[in-house]
Amino acid sequence: LNHVNHEDLRRMVKHNMVDGLNVDLSTTPEFCRTCMKSKIIRQSFPKESSRALIKSYGDKVVADLWGPAPKRSLGGKYYYMLLKD
Repeated sequence: LNHVNHEDLRRMVKHNMVDGLNVDLSTTPEFCRTCMKSKIIRQSFPKESSRALIKSYGDKVVADLWGPAPKRSLGGKYYYMLLKD
């Protein structure tokens, strides 16, 4: 289930969508620092600044790097890179 939120977990148990999961539905969810960090709001990037300059493939490339992973991938790597053209 990865890191499902408390309300979705409650709904899955209530509607018998999972087997073998013992959850006390009367408990209050604990504060999750990772969830709070991932929901931090930041200013959007300006949309008009670079759109006019993009005319063809390769004019703008966006990259995202994730890692290190706790375990190596099948290829023996610890990092994941996404490139979007």
